[in-house]
Amino acid sequence: DCVGTVRLQNCSFWGDFSQVVVSHNQHVTSIQNCTLQTWGERYHKYPQIESDAGKLQVCGNTFTLSGLPKGETQIVEMPEKPAGVEVHVKPGTRFAIITENTGTHGIHIINCIGSRAVIANNEPPEPPI
Repeated sequence: DCVGTVRLQNCSFWGDFSQVVVSHNQHVTSIQNCTLQTWGERYHKYPQIESDAGKLQVCGNTFTLSGLPKGETQIVEMPEKPAGVEVHVKPGTRFAIITENTGTHGIHIINCIGSRAVIANNEPPEPPI
């Protein structure tokens, strides 16, 4: 549990994890200029960043999806379009700023707080296949 402001700046996260940030913080959680690289199938099930309280800033990040094909040891970009979500702003989040992010298949955002979220200049998500 964290009490207070959390700032992740210029960080890299990669691996076979379910999520990078799940914030229940009542203050500010900020993820800026980071690389978030998910391996494998979990990307399809969970948002990489999720917030349900406090304030959230997600700015200038790169979301990359890669996989390890069976029997391979080198990471390669997965060719198929995922059904994943990069950022989920849940009810309870007081305010959010999500700007200038890019991703392998664009940025998919679920916004459950309406106009209390500023969402701008993100790479558009690819249309469904």
